[in-house]
Amino acid sequence: MQQITDERLNDSLIGDAVLRLLRSGKPVTVAELIKQLQEIADSSDSEIIKQACERNIVEIRHSRSSTQQTSYRNYDVRDTKNVLHHFTVEGQTDGKKKH
Repeated sequence: MQQITDERLNDSLIGDAVLRLLRSGKPVTVAELIKQLQEIADSSDSEIIKQACERNIVEIRHSRSSTQQTSYRNYDVRDTKNVLHHFTVEGQTDGKKKH
């Protein structure tokens, strides 16, 4: 039951941060979202809100670092004829070598 309440609070705080960004005209980016969550935590008198914001910030940063690590290993490139090629650090995923 507590986990559901925590998830709802987390979702609500992230939604509030995104709405603040949209209303301010700032870009909705991960960095701006983290800044907004930090501002919510700093302006709140509630220890529960502060802890929830910090949990969200940690989770977002962790998710972001995981995404960045995988993006370095896998990427897509379009050639001059707009054909999409999938690459990994080992080369093309289809195993063909062009040289």
